[in-house]
Amino acid sequence: MPIIHIEEYPLINRIVFAAAFSFFLAAAANAAMVSFFVIEAGLPENAGSNQHSAQWENAFMDVFFDAGYIISNAPVLRVEAKPAGDLLTAACDIHEARAWGIDYILVALLDYNTEMRIPEKISFLIYKVTSNERLFERQIDGKTYRSSREEYDDIKTIIRGLVPYIR
Repeated sequence: MPIIHIEEYPLINRIVFAAAFSFFLAAAANAAMVSFFVIEAGLPENAGSNQHSAQWENAFMDVFFDAGYIISNAPVLRVEAKPAGDLLTAACDIHEARAWGIDYILVALLDYNTEMRIPEKISFLIYKVTSNERLFERQIDGKTYRSSREEYDDIKTIIRGLVPYIR
């Protein structure tokens, strides 16, 4: 059987390159869009922005962006008390999210004790928008940290555990 030298066939080189480029471009175009909603419960309405909420929001954006997702977020929502019922309806309008092309919604509820400026409990919910399906629900206890860097690193570790639930 004769050996074919690719260099002798520039058309084949171009076709192989175009096919490989198209494959990788198509894979990148199919990235899921994830939207984050951070809800603060239990903080006074007139209190300024909270550094812990900002840490959570920034960590969500960093981790999911690094994982290759298309991301968006809404402004942090502050409510007096933990919303009763489904957190998805408290966070956003599912029909509007679907119209915007959002595939997944991740809601983080930071439940503050009014005496403390750190979240007492943090609840996570992941929803698949197209099917209105709740994929994941978890609640963890809040912690105190020695530094904001330690807090940010721990939050990112927690959020990395949520990435596999988004497909």
